[in-house]
Amino acid sequence: MTKKMITEKDVFEAAAEIVARGEAPSTLSIHKTLGRGSYSTIQKHLKLWEKSEDAREVRPDELPATVVLPEALAEDVVILGKKLWKSANALAEANLEQERQALNALKENLETSTHEAIDYADQCSQRTDVAEEELKQTKATIVKIQADADQKDSLIAQLKNDLEHSNRDISNIRNERDSAIEKAHSFEISLKLAEQAKDSAEKSLIKFEKKSEKDLADTIEAARKSQESMVANLTKVHENALKSIEKANNKTEKKSQKMA
Repeated sequence: MTKKMITEKDVFEAAAEIVARGEAPSTLSIHKTLGRGSYSTIQKHLKLWEKSEDAREVRPDELPATVVLPEALAEDVVILGKKLWKSANALAEANLEQERQALNALKENLETSTHEAIDYADQCSQRTDVAEEELKQTKATIVKIQADADQKDSLIAQLKNDLEHSNRDISNIRNERDSAIEKAHSFEISLKLAEQAKDSAEKSLIKFEKKSEKDLADTIEAARKSQESMVANLTKVHENALKSIEKANNKTEKKSQKMA
């Protein structure tokens, strides 16, 4: 998310707030008061404030100022100050003009160090913004990965549930097939009994051979019809059993292909 740009009004209001505390506004103190913004932008607006009517009224040069630089740069400034102070002492016996020039050089060096500190602070601020954006993207990636993992867990649970249903269906189909096989076996037994009945009927026919031709013919016809009816019924039962077995085998085969 892009941070709101610092405006001239923001800097002027922050400067007034710092003056109200009895301090002279600076780039660092304004940045600390606002809690955001580019140091170079703050410095640009601060220079405008220093030329404003408000600044002339409060005379910021007469107020104390607290400037806190980054530790590494602060050490450099201290070392530079010591060197310049040593040079200033060496020129203590020089004329006033030389002393003024040395003090101006010190001021220029300090301003240079301040600009360097501001540039460094801007770089740190930019790196912080980049790091915050990367952290935000990383958090979003973690959330997405977690959501994908939850979705995969849900899919795995659903597949396990489908597998359990499929196994139950296969078990039921196998039971139906086994039942059809048992029925077919029972029909085969019935067919054998029918064949035995046929043999018995044939034997009965032999017994009635001595009867009259009419009685014999009637007996034969009745036995024949009984035999045909029984064979037809058993054949139909046997065909139905074979169809049941074939249907059960087809169900098992289709279910196995689907599971594969």
